[in-house]
Amino acid sequence: MKKKFLTFAVAALIAASAVSRAQAENYTIGVSVPTADHGWAGGIIYQAERVAKLLEAEHPGLKVIVRTSSDPVGQANALEDLTTEGMNALVILPIDPNPLVNAIKQVKSQGVFVTLVDRSPSVNDGSVRDVYIAGNNYGLGFVAGDYIKKHTPDAKVVVIRGLPIPIDQERQNGFDNAIKGSNVTVLAKQYGNWNRDDAFKVMQDFLTKYNHIDVVWCQDDDMGVGVLQAIQQAKRTDVKYIIGGAGSKQFIKKVMDGDKMVPVDVLYPDTMVATAMEITAAHLYDGVVVSGTYALDATLVTKENAKGPGIYLAQFVGDRAPFDTLEHLARWAAGLGYAGIQVPTSAGLFDLALAAESRAYCDELRGKLAEIGVQITELATHIEGQLVAVHPAYDALFDGFAPETVRGKPAARTDWATAQLRLAARASANLGLTVHASFSGALAWPFIYPWPQRPAGLVDEAFAELGRRWQPILDTFDAAGVDLAFELHPGEDLHDGISFERFLEAVGGHPRANILYDPSHFMLQALDYLAFIDIYHERIKAFHVKDAELNPTGRSGVYGGYQGWVERPGRFRSLGHGNVKFGAIFSKMAQYDFTGWAVLEWECALKHPEDGAREGASFIRDHIIRVTEHAFDDFARSGVDVAGNRRLLGLAQRTV
Repeated sequence: MKKKFLTFAVAALIAASAVSRAQAENYTIGVSVPTADHGWAGGIIYQAERVAKLLEAEHPGLKVIVRTSSDPVGQANALEDLTTEGMNALVILPIDPNPLVNAIKQVKSQGVFVTLVDRSPSVNDGSVRDVYIAGNNYGLGFVAGDYIKKHTPDAKVVVIRGLPIPIDQERQNGFDNAIKGSNVTVLAKQYGNWNRDDAFKVMQDFLTKYNHIDVVWCQDDDMGVGVLQAIQQAKRTDVKYIIGGAGSKQFIKKVMDGDKMVPVDVLYPDTMVATAMEITAAHLYDGVVVSGTYALDATLVTKENAKGPGIYLAQFVGDRAPFDTLEHLARWAAGLGYAGIQVPTSAGLFDLALAAESRAYCDELRGKLAEIGVQITELATHIEGQLVAVHPAYDALFDGFAPETVRGKPAARTDWATAQLRLAARASANLGLTVHASFSGALAWPFIYPWPQRPAGLVDEAFAELGRRWQPILDTFDAAGVDLAFELHPGEDLHDGISFERFLEAVGGHPRANILYDPSHFMLQALDYLAFIDIYHERIKAFHVKDAELNPTGRSGVYGGYQGWVERPGRFRSLGHGNVKFGAIFSKMAQYDFTGWAVLEWECALKHPEDGAREGASFIRDHIIRVTEHAFDDFARSGVDVAGNRRLLGLAQRTV
């Protein structure tokens, strides 16, 4: 036993020393990308330069050099220059991969860690790169072709391709396979070089040659701009719509605005080089083992699934600007790029009672927010929902959530919470909302672990009572035409699929009893959060985009050993810092036609909330940038003091 412990201690010391050396060492990451010859490439450069600054700020010893090139020869020369400048790692998006294979191999032979992005050469193995970050080019073509086949089954289509390089052929293969065996006819294909002017000329030729065209597939939003211009100038009305790709702001807005010429778009993220840079930095500084291929999703964006991003305001409300009023918060959120705000009713940001009674007040509120550039995604009554059902063991803790007039009066507290929920239902309707977010409260939670053995029927009675309390509230929401989405959350009786099913049975399958999907809570209880969507997608009406990680050790696991949020094996993280597979989640949401908002809920044990909000959907950054000054759940702090804690533990009268 002593020998094993010694071995472990030495290994740990070596590992700790290695980490210290890594943090102390200076590294250089070279980034080689094409020049901004079209919008997507411009986005690639912008995101790369943005993340370069962030990474250098996180790692004082890191230098990131971003170089652009206009052709393969120039890019090969750039690799030589970067090697001369002493780079330790290379992130490269090749202009044309095959002519650059030898140059990349030469770099790798000198011990440089190579991350290849997007464009794959004919030989794409360990001799060329260590990691491959792949855009789903086949998927981009397949998704577009599948949409055309389903929505315009007899369409006559013209195709404007990109460049004669492998990823273009992958896209074309996906498109061809999607329409295979259908009545869709491809009239012609021609290269537009991912350039709006070239695409404009190609489309002019197509319009001259063909008297009738139903659909244009042009792979790329930038080329789509030229295509639309050509159609407009020719005054052709036969073209029903076009499909581009990449998810540019201009085209996503057209989708969201219901533009008939751009009903959908296909995502192809311009953040992939930035993602590759973050992964490479994690390998250098954290010793994260990365290898093989990482494929990004090609998601179809429709008017129905294009809602977002939104941000839940509860964790940001405070006394100082811009967090002190709804207007200030809305302007702050809009400035960060959010289109929607989820508003807690308990924060005093608006008059809930007046909103429940006055449509004019709600119209004025909506108008002010629209002028700022945001809208309310949902109202949220997490605090009030919690107080609908409280086990006596938690009375003292949850009294801190309630008004002073009902503290110490459990029945009055429940009545108050119920009344607030009913007001929220009517206010939601007056605000034009169709979904509301809340907690279920808990009567059975103290008995979550079956020891000591639970008396027969205890859990059944708890859920029966929970159903009795929520049934009239659900009926109020039904009368208002609003779905009530329960956030399935530890500490609530509704915390997973089985407990939701128990509740649903208790309320007779009430149509307004639905789910706020938050994958972080499922990860922390080792629940399959992707299979959950498959099972319950019909009841999922709201979506919190929140990350988490579960890293059990030999000392602690799911339960956490009463540790704080920083020390627990399972903890919430800012987006991209945890282990939730958001690509797969968003794909499933699209698969099941989820029509709600994707709302960021910031809860992180480490990062400052303003940084988490600012970064939004940034990917994989496991380092503390700015340590938060308070816990993420401080908005719900009950205020129980030390003496109160001792009373709760039955220690108030004990002396040592």
